Amino acid sequence: MNPSRMSIGLMAVLISTQTNAGQLTGDTKLSCEAILCLSSATQPSECSASLKRYFSIWDWDAATMARDRLDFLNQCPVSNASPQMSEKITRFAQNSGFYRGKKWFDNIDDYRSTLYAD
Repeated sequence: MNPSRMSIGLMAVLISTQTNAGQLTGDTKLSCEAILCLSSATQPSECSASLKRYFSIWDWDAATMARDRLDFLNQCPVSNASPQMSEKITRFAQNSGFYRGKKWFDNIDDYRSTLYAD
């Protein structure tokens, strides 16, 4: 089995177990949902609220934005369930980049240059 699929499966089982023990709410719930949605190649409409919250965490400084997004994702109780899960979540936060129009930018300077090009 693909290690990435195995970690997604593990995450789903752990979240399900946590949810059955007690309902997750607020940012804790949204952070767990965001992890599942970011792990998927396609995002169903159920991902809207969690991804909106995740991408609303924004800063001109890419390092600050990555740290703040990581802090958000780490609110999920199973975010540190395994070293692989921690690594995957860290990669999500570090690689989320900047979006404008229909284009993603990994570099803040490239993103800024589009703001003043109009």
